[in-house]
Amino acid sequence: MRAAYLNQLINLVVTILLVPVLLRYLDLTDYLLWAIFTTFGSLTLQFESAIQNASIREIAAAFFGRDMESLVGAIGKARFAYRLLAGFVMVPLFAVGAVYLHSLTTLRHESGVTMEWLLFVIAYAANYNFGINNTVLLGMGRVKYFNNTTSFTRTLNFVLTLVMLQAGFAIMGLCISFLASVAVGCTIIAVAAKRLLRDEGIASRLTLRTAARSGGTDSSNILKYTAYSVASFTLYRGGLLLATVALPKSVAAAYGLTLQAAAILFTLGQVPLQVWLRKLASAVAARDHRDILRELYLSLLTANAIFVAGSMALLLCGNLLLTAIGSKVMLAGGAEQLLICLAFLIELNIAILVNFLVTMNDYSFLPVYLTSSGAGIASVVILSFVASDNITLWVAVPVGLQLLVCAPRIFKRMCSELSISTAGFIGELGKFLTLQFGRN
Repeated sequence: MRAAYLNQLINLVVTILLVPVLLRYLDLTDYLLWAIFTTFGSLTLQFESAIQNASIREIAAAFFGRDMESLVGAIGKARFAYRLLAGFVMVPLFAVGAVYLHSLTTLRHESGVTMEWLLFVIAYAANYNFGINNTVLLGMGRVKYFNNTTSFTRTLNFVLTLVMLQAGFAIMGLCISFLASVAVGCTIIAVAAKRLLRDEGIASRLTLRTAARSGGTDSSNILKYTAYSVASFTLYRGGLLLATVALPKSVAAAYGLTLQAAAILFTLGQVPLQVWLRKLASAVAARDHRDILRELYLSLLTANAIFVAGSMALLLCGNLLLTAIGSKVMLAGGAEQLLICLAFLIELNIAILVNFLVTMNDYSFLPVYLTSSGAGIASVVILSFVASDNITLWVAVPVGLQLLVCAPRIFKRMCSELSISTAGFIGELGKFLTLQFGRN
């Protein structure tokens, strides 16, 4: 457990530390290019996460149940899915990204960026191609080894990035350091996974055909969760791809940086969901509504406190700190920062409710979420043409849809699942909050 927490902490610290490093060494054009690269890359992570989460559960059930035939089939299916994802990244994604980058008139002088984009895509494709090894280690109980390796490679990537940027390699240096850390991590984990499979006597039985021969798992929930993840990611962060086309570089860079800062706060706010998932799952399995409510209240209060505190610090000190480190990119204006933070705060609370419903194996939230977020994404696309200079409007319309349409519907669904009225839930939350402050 300590290794998992350490890995999570290192990921968060490195993510936060990378921001001032990138801003110090990259100019506006390079920063925008890297933001575009990582937006495409992060989108594919939504698919990878769905494959891994489902495959780990299936492999673990077969391995600890000592059902070797099902284990071989589960590993084969997961390997096949990972290779499909790697192929998608290597061919269609590379082509779409290359065409998009070439179309950016504001970055036209960076026509040589295709090589950097190719290295970036190769790193992601390689990571997914060998992703089955991560799943094998996690599903077969080698969690500590996996987390320690991930912590090491994440730290290695940060160190290599710093060295490359100091040497003046800019985007190329970022891509080389990313590819190198992926290669090291994949090699270490591949060796461990092959040894584990060999020791368990199943390495020789694994072929891609095992996926076709074995019974299929229910992949509908994977597809449903993937749809939610992709829609949630695209709703606001996907707007950066439009901003780089429709807005001046300085405005687009400020917009991208503000989105990145809000996304980091969003990730920090979700940490309690990951740490306390076992408690919530146990309460759900026992159908103990009192314990479920306590875990929900604790998650809501902690996540919102973290996000609000971070947002206040960002609004008050963000640009001052950026000026102090000599950043070439500033955050968006105060009103735009506030609106973007509000947008991610709403998404954070929706994510907490969705986390509960998914734990209950209830995906009834998906139609309303896809409808609302789809309308929000469509509105941003339209506004990028009819109000191309008004970022505030780009964010305000999706915020209104999520706040007035999506969040209330999902909240009602969650209350229905708990057999409690919305007023009752809010009243109990008030009592819980009073009790917590009374103890302190």
